[in-house]
Amino acid sequence: MHSLTETITRTAIDISGRVGSLYDGWRDQILGTLDINTMKTSTIRSRSLLCKVQKYDMNKSPNLAQMIGIEDELRLSTLVNFVPKIGLSSIIDYPYSINKYTRCFRYHYLDRKEHLFNDQNQIEKWNKTSMPDNSATHMITEISFGIDIVVILQLPSHDKLVNDIDAALEKIQHHLQNSLENMIIASDVERLFDQILFTTVYSNIPKLVQIEKFLDLCRNLNQLKKNPTDCELLKYRLTPIKWFFLEYTGDVTQYFPLESEFRDIFENDLLQSSIVLKQACSRLDENTRRFLQKHLALQLLEVHQLYSQGKIYHEDVIQRLQSLIIMIRNGQEIDVDIGQIFRNEPHLQAKADMISELQRQEFEYCNAADCGIQDGDDQTIIEQKLTHAYPMVAEKLAAVKESRQIIMKQQDYEVPRYSITTEK
Repeated sequence: MHSLTETITRTAIDISGRVGSLYDGWRDQILGTLDINTMKTSTIRSRSLLCKVQKYDMNKSPNLAQMIGIEDELRLSTLVNFVPKIGLSSIIDYPYSINKYTRCFRYHYLDRKEHLFNDQNQIEKWNKTSMPDNSATHMITEISFGIDIVVILQLPSHDKLVNDIDAALEKIQHHLQNSLENMIIASDVERLFDQILFTTVYSNIPKLVQIEKFLDLCRNLNQLKKNPTDCELLKYRLTPIKWFFLEYTGDVTQYFPLESEFRDIFENDLLQSSIVLKQACSRLDENTRRFLQKHLALQLLEVHQLYSQGKIYHEDVIQRLQSLIIMIRNGQEIDVDIGQIFRNEPHLQAKADMISELQRQEFEYCNAADCGIQDGDDQTIIEQKLTHAYPMVAEKLAAVKESRQIIMKQQDYEVPRYSITTEK
């Protein structure tokens, strides 16, 4: 049960917040800032560090935003577009599949916290009789600064390479966790990490996202955390606005989080819908479209129809959920079967039917980025990259070749019942 006097935390997606900023908990948005110059604040140094590497079960599709600690309500606000997908929250839009060759590197450094003294005497001295903004539910009373980095690494599906990369990652993790100086990386390790298929970086520090190589990023971390000015906002602690307006007699904007059962329904179905759209959209990029128009024109049309139908459905659900979520968070009574918001939508069933049909036809969409396939690769290079990244595909190709069902042309490459996609 949520208490109206309970403080809550939020990951600092919008970094404009300061101690004294007003916060709209219904939409997870920062409003104006109050003048709190007469109130005492304090800074506490922490310098705590967590560095780890996560592996995944190939049969699971993890909620990455949940795994890195983005709060339940904030994830939902992001999925319904109350909050922009920037910084760490953009991990919700991670475009690739997660499998046993995926690694998640996490580096979380807490440098310091700045907070407002929770002193009833000073609150009473500062107390106001009128609300500055009637949409504010909370005030930011503590902010934390530090470095938060999440790096998703997609390893090649080659067991020897995977074992070697995992061993190197373990050494790097140990080095950073213990803040050891002078990280020296041998040339053979450099070459080993060049085999990683792709690297995706999420961080609260924009300049770190621009670093292309994982090892270059790791080299910078120990030095970066030594300079407090390089640390950016990590978290906000929010205190109900009523605490600071004890003499105010009007209606106070209150905040009620969703029941976990309803929130999970919303989040899971929005994520499912979003994943389908991302996969369909990735098959409509320019390079993939040219390939499919040549070899699989009918399937391209089906994917285009799937994307169009799914996009309309997804946007419609988001609009309806925005209103419903605000009603729940402000404490209104809701007379609706929430579980049926998604279940009765014909578009959702249409999506499922189309996906099942493509699976029935035995089409497997191999991610070109996973394979390292680039525009201009000839048939030999494409085949080598495809079979290297997907051993199962290699077995099928070998069987097809043996039965002479594959046609090899000078500058034309076709894999029956496989389409190659590039995901962005």
